[in-house]
Amino acid sequence: MTRMSDIFLVLSLLCASGCQAFKEGAANDIPTLSRSPADEAAPKYKPVETVAQEAKSDFVAQELPPPVKDDLPREALPPERNQLVAPNLSPEATPRQRLDAIVPSFSQDQTLAPPLLQLERVKTSVVEKFPLIQSVMEEARIAAGKQQSARGVFDVKLVAESLNMPQGYYKNYRHAVKAEQATWMGGAIYGQYRIGNGDFQPWYGERETNDGGEFKLGLAAPLLRGRAIDERRAEIARADLQAAVVTPQVERQILESVQIAAYVYWSWVAAGQAYLVTQELLDVAEERDRAIRRQVELGNLPQTELQQNERLIASRQAKLIEANRKLQSSAIKLSLFLRDDAGDPILPSTRELPTRFPEPTDPSGFDLESDISRAVDQRPELRELTVVREIVAVDLQQSENELLPNLTAVMEASKDVGGPASTKGDKTPFELEAGLLFDVPLQRNKAYGKIQSAQGKLSQLSLKREFTVNKIVSEVQDAHSAMIAAYERIGRTRQSVELARKLVKAEYRSFELGNSDVLRIAIQESAELDARYLEIEALLDYFQARAQYQAAVAIP
Repeated sequence: MTRMSDIFLVLSLLCASGCQAFKEGAANDIPTLSRSPADEAAPKYKPVETVAQEAKSDFVAQELPPPVKDDLPREALPPERNQLVAPNLSPEATPRQRLDAIVPSFSQDQTLAPPLLQLERVKTSVVEKFPLIQSVMEEARIAAGKQQSARGVFDVKLVAESLNMPQGYYKNYRHAVKAEQATWMGGAIYGQYRIGNGDFQPWYGERETNDGGEFKLGLAAPLLRGRAIDERRAEIARADLQAAVVTPQVERQILESVQIAAYVYWSWVAAGQAYLVTQELLDVAEERDRAIRRQVELGNLPQTELQQNERLIASRQAKLIEANRKLQSSAIKLSLFLRDDAGDPILPSTRELPTRFPEPTDPSGFDLESDISRAVDQRPELRELTVVREIVAVDLQQSENELLPNLTAVMEASKDVGGPASTKGDKTPFELEAGLLFDVPLQRNKAYGKIQSAQGKLSQLSLKREFTVNKIVSEVQDAHSAMIAAYERIGRTRQSVELARKLVKAEYRSFELGNSDVLRIAIQESAELDARYLEIEALLDYFQARAQYQAAVAIP
């Protein structure tokens, strides 16, 4: 009777291991075991509740799972275990409290428990503080500088000169000041004042003015080449379009950065869940170790059973260390996207870690055709290509204009004031001069070459746009397909988890009847662990695919 009572005690400790397969009152398919008075006196252990409760809202609510019932006295654990589990952890500790107590938190503030870190907070931080996005935004300043520089060709030019010949046969002094303004139609207007005094060579008589100097007003206007467009106006148009291309560039960087941030965030959540699962299975083995050790001391179990379980504990402790490292690594990566008001990275605390994924939604209900249309209409890559095409169109227009001959109309009016410079008075009358200037390169190879180059670029951009549309459509379809596959995998992996739990319970029952051993139990527990890992992996793939889908349809 004593041996049977001890075996029952082993079974009760196994059932109290924290495995999620044991719900209170849920094992109706397995008969309830009778308990001896010795068993009744032993502590009662409660199993871990399942965490499949539906999240309140997708990507927003992240509720904590039900409490973990664990009455095992912490002082009964081996000394090396007490280094991993806080001795003062409450028996009613939730997975959140267990994680906070077990995993060293790397946040600086350990005083107040922060709220759970939501994906929306990470997205907001990325949009507002991520350096790569800020870097692209600086392109707006660069483009604004180029715009201002391009408009410099229409600045008013002020030219002054003073030419003097104080020594020589002809002694004279000449001074002039001129203001010139380029016009938007490709020409220029200018006004000039000059004065020339002294003795001038007869062949330089135009340099001489009356005593009061000469006032002159001139105009030059292109009639063919340079009238509709010229290099100055083309440069301004290109600068304006370069400024317009910054907006889609920023939007594209935001989509890419938010997608990567979501990938890293869900990897962090998955790493936390994997850690909890690994910790739970380690607790199972360690709690079993106490019971087996007692039975070995009583001579009811062979020493090999204890050694087998100790090997299992060492293996799971190694897995826990690996899971802890992955959790820390994912948190460090997430800090690149989570930043404070000063833009410095924030290392998220384990206390901010959600203990489960939101409940996924069935992607088969998505309107794929509508989302594809939205993606083609809203993706910044296509709008960027449209602006680039307009820039090349400006080059083509300018090149076609250069095929025209250069025909420029000029007009100049001048009037000398003051005393006459000579007795002839030839400087005094009002003078008006008008004319046409003409030139044309006969072969016009430069213009034809530019036209050919611009047309080639336009064809190239058309092909690139066509491919980009195809690429966008394929990205939306691929992300949707990935979501569907991951969603189906979630259902299958959850079935696998439930079956694995049933097999674990069955193995416990076999152990009770003396038909099993620790090795077989360990095999079934490892199978359950693998199944739960696969479930976490499927959930991770689903939410990463969802992030990819949102980026594909231009939803940051």
